[in-house]
Amino acid sequence: MYVLLGDSIIKNNSYVKNGKAVEDILNEKTNKNTYCYAKDESTIVDIYSQLDYIPSEFNKSSTAIFLSVGGNDILNI
Repeated sequence: MYVLLGDSIIKNNSYVKNGKAVEDILNEKTNKNTYCYAKDESTIVDIYSQLDYIPSEFNKSSTAIFLSVGGNDILNI
């Protein structure tokens, strides 16, 4: 199982063609075993609320979490 957290590097649906987003590609490669809680325009502080969406049953050694965060914080300096 794969969990995606972060910003538009991961939640890039608005920036690529249909079916070419990170979420789409991983869902295809993992038989829909990827859960995306990332959100476009997110900053570091937004990760805390994204963590709240992860169900407790995902808390196991077979779950991998991918995180991309900080780009929007840099742009907002």
